[in-house]
Amino acid sequence: MRSLSPKARRLIEHGIAALDRSEYRQIWLAWSKEHPSKRSGGPVNQAQDHLPAPLAQIVLAALDRLLVEIGKTAEDPAAPRDIAIRAANELGFIRDLESEVIADLKEELLLHPAAARAVGG
Repeated sequence: MRSLSPKARRLIEHGIAALDRSEYRQIWLAWSKEHPSKRSGGPVNQAQDHLPAPLAQIVLAALDRLLVEIGKTAEDPAAPRDIAIRAANELGFIRDLESEVIADLKEELLLHPAAARAVGG
């Protein structure tokens, strides 16, 4: 997985907060502290931010929650056009991020089968 952009991290944090599970938030915050977003006046460092399998599943749950929440805004006929367009763009970003997390999770489970047991597989 490529480095998580600041935008991706903000979205994940928002999604995890929406899940209202304190243990998920604690796991995410501990990982984020160990893997801070790396900026040095330029682009985000492209070093990989590998998500361990249990965290990847939490992130996927958070992204799924965001897809539902933001999807409602994108599909709301009463929403102003600019808001609906912004929501549709966010949905595309979230789907791309979700695809990356799924690919990372598959790789983790193939490389480290013991991680599947930690996830419950």
